[in-house]
Amino acid sequence: MRLSTLLPSVSLLLHAACGGGDDGETTGPDGQTPAIPPARSGHAMVYDEARHVVLMFGGSGSATLGDLWSWDGARWTRLATTGPSARDDAVFVYDATRQRAVLFGGRSGQTLLSDTWEWDGSAWSQKTGTGPEARLHAVGAFDAQRGVVRMYGGVGTDDVPRTDTWEWNGTAWTRASTTGPTNRGSDFMAYDRGRQRTMALLFLRTTPNADQTYPTDLWEWTGTEWSAVAGTGPAFSPIQPMVGLGATGGLLLFDGGALQGTASTWLWQNAQWSRASTGGPPLRNGHALAYDVTRNRVVLFGGFRSGQDFSDTWEWDGTQWSQMTPR
Repeated sequence: MRLSTLLPSVSLLLHAACGGGDDGETTGPDGQTPAIPPARSGHAMVYDEARHVVLMFGGSGSATLGDLWSWDGARWTRLATTGPSARDDAVFVYDATRQRAVLFGGRSGQTLLSDTWEWDGSAWSQKTGTGPEARLHAVGAFDAQRGVVRMYGGVGTDDVPRTDTWEWNGTAWTRASTTGPTNRGSDFMAYDRGRQRTMALLFLRTTPNADQTYPTDLWEWTGTEWSAVAGTGPAFSPIQPMVGLGATGGLLLFDGGALQGTASTWLWQNAQWSRASTGGPPLRNGHALAYDVTRNRVVLFGGFRSGQDFSDTWEWDGTQWSQMTPR
């Protein structure tokens, strides 16, 4: 399992492609249309602002997946099964200016990928040209102020963490920086609409706490470099998803708590972290989040724990989590 050099206990958190659990689809009322995506972890989710749906791609369960699904707040719809090869741990970002979802890299089995794809709402297209080297666990977000997809870090084929920053403008990748915060691993990235900054949550490569969590800190991209935001963040299990919230700004992180035994929801607002809730989805890792700008909901799908993949859907309404029953 990769990331062995990133943190000594990360391999306990990450789900191998062979997976576990049942990947059979639950069908809709007509017995043909899939109503619930197969159970998975290591997938990626974004919100398509032009079409008002959450998009979910890939991941792994009993097999590595390459399907694309949409969630409209009531039902899941499978949009495509062809396009990018099956993979997990890819970067998936919605470009609101060009109304495209951008996919980069990830892992297919034990092969790391460096390809770039875009979804235009009806079909996938692969983009050509040189760009970042193959990697997994990179993090990315759309910088609305500068109109580019930004990607940071990850782990290369040599198992060495990367600290470079790249930008995608819809035509080509440009390396914006070759250096970044030191002695840290990339956890997640999101765009804070209030600060108009891309925010990266990083965990310190150090000895874990007694409950196997790691200290974190938050960094923001100034336009030319990464700058630490004052204050140390809470301790989390590594590789926990984070999303930017609505126009007023802020961030939400759901820590599945599979190692320490307590799941929790954290908010970053007014330049500080606060614990919002201990209720909601049960313990897990490898889940994905997306923020539905139209309905002001955070959507969570899937994840795994103890070899069992999940196919449940949850929404955060700003106060509490509710499990959804897709129609």
